[in-house]
Amino acid sequence: YKRQVLDFGDLSVIQEQTIKDPHDSRLNGFTLRIILWQESLNISNAKELIFGRGVSLSGNKSLERSLERRGLTDHLWYNAHNQYITTMYEMGLIGFILLMALLVYTIRLAVSTKDRVLLAFTLLMSIAMLSESILKRASGIAFFCMVILLLSNTRMSESKKS
Repeated sequence: YKRQVLDFGDLSVIQEQTIKDPHDSRLNGFTLRIILWQESLNISNAKELIFGRGVSLSGNKSLERSLERRGLTDHLWYNAHNQYITTMYEMGLIGFILLMALLVYTIRLAVSTKDRVLLAFTLLMSIAMLSESILKRASGIAFFCMVILLLSNTRMSESKKS
């Protein structure tokens, strides 16, 4: 018996408000992420929309409760695997706008200084953020900021010399 990698019948689990079996065969990496995105973006009031639910354990507890209500009792520790959704969930519109401003600023800086490496790195990281929460851990934040600063400062110091 050979199972397809993506069976479109599995997507029916996304529409269920309560999943009866946490080991349902339709739950795979893709459908779990879609459900996590749905629950992460399930914003209940203006305060959550503007400020998010927080980056602390209490913010994660809210998502865990939502996943339990949804029936995903064996999948409570998964993250959204999407930096944009994670930022919106944890820090709301303020955090999301700041993240986008950082990326746009870095791209504009790379274009204005004709720095192809900075541009390529920023675009690569922007695309990677669609499938991974890069800034979820201190090492990811340090790596991203260090490389951005290193690349932008290297180009600026070279332009000052000439």
